[in-house]
Amino acid sequence: MLQWSVNLNPARLCPDLDVATQERVLERLLPKVRELGASMVRTDLLWRQVQPEPGPFRPEAVAFYRHLLARLREEGLGVWAVLYNPPDWVMERAGRDRAAFLDAWARYLELLAGLDDGAVAVWQVWNEPNNWLAAAKGDAALFATRRVTLRGREVDLPTEVRWPILEGMHRIARAALGSEARLAVNILADIGDLVPLDLPDWATWDGFLEAYMARCGDWVDVIGLDHYPDTWVPGLGAEVWRPLERLRALIADPRSACWGKALCVAETGYASCGQVRMPWGGSMFADLHDESGMARWYARALPRLAELAGPDSLPNQDMHVVNLYELVDPPRPIAHEGLVAIENHFGLLAADTTPKPAWDVCRGIMQGEVVADVPRATGGTGPLRWYVEASRASRTLQRLVRPVARGLGRTLAPRLDRHDRWLVGLGAAWLLWRRWRG
Repeated sequence: MLQWSVNLNPARLCPDLDVATQERVLERLLPKVRELGASMVRTDLLWRQVQPEPGPFRPEAVAFYRHLLARLREEGLGVWAVLYNPPDWVMERAGRDRAAFLDAWARYLELLAGLDDGAVAVWQVWNEPNNWLAAAKGDAALFATRRVTLRGREVDLPTEVRWPILEGMHRIARAALGSEARLAVNILADIGDLVPLDLPDWATWDGFLEAYMARCGDWVDVIGLDHYPDTWVPGLGAEVWRPLERLRALIADPRSACWGKALCVAETGYASCGQVRMPWGGSMFADLHDESGMARWYARALPRLAELAGPDSLPNQDMHVVNLYELVDPPRPIAHEGLVAIENHFGLLAADTTPKPAWDVCRGIMQGEVVADVPRATGGTGPLRWYVEASRASRTLQRLVRPVARGLGRTLAPRLDRHDRWLVGLGAAWLLWRRWRG
């Protein structure tokens, strides 16, 4: 049976993480989850809330999470628990003392294991471990980085994955949560679409996933896909789910490290953000991303997702989940500028819990009702869409040219001195340019 799920992040109940406010808003939103027709809630168990400083856990925060899990169970809702949102002091240890980081992680997991009374169906270890653009949102990421200066601004660029930390986290999670617990990883798809360069394998979502599963797969039961066509990946269309089809192929291939794992959609959604002003001027999403466009997107996307991730298509696994991001907009903006401001507008409910038009569409589909045909969205997503398409074409060209260039280099290099190599290289670049122009 396909389970529809919806995100309910405690930080969106109250950005200040005031426990009394969180509990009050939770009670107001739980009936909305049932009204929507979801049978599962994906929720963060915020590490930074229960342990903002080294030392003991905050008892009032621990009591809130015990209450949260108990209330979700009372409502008959399964829980997809996200183990993430580390405090700053933990991330400082990740870069300089792996053992200290993993020791703090082990204590955090032991606490959460003691809070659960059977509500948690899936434990997600970290969040989007392949998201090397997470720093743009201020999110924690486990990458070694190098600081460079771009146009007078210092930027940390990822250089490699901290694989030993990720392996240790999964090993500890299995020990702390038990052999019967379902452990999940969620992978952000199409993360490289904004980069016009052919990236190393770990920087592509499927390359990262294969490497991740080769190292951590013994402790992973569920692979969740995070994918936002037409929002974070503009111009794809609501019914185009190439990454999901790719992941389906991987879990069905005995040669893949993903073989035999359960597949779920851990995050998807569409932002009703309207125009987004960009730091370099201009806007994107001017004509599509209003609330009616959001309703049209869900009407097109959800039936396709039910087809691709449901039991009829994946008969050999016993868990089928599609999770929508997110139930409600935050009561005040969590980000104010540029692309990151999109995060404020994924809710099916507005900040005051008023339903957006997409609410009725999603509720009808989740409850098996026939939803009236919704016309396809018209227009485009502005310059960013064309940039994404050009970026994708650039990477394809590089993948085609690189083997030829390497072969020529291996053939000619031993016969040429240093100056001749520069001459041949410039000549090859000129020929490629002429060919492209033609």
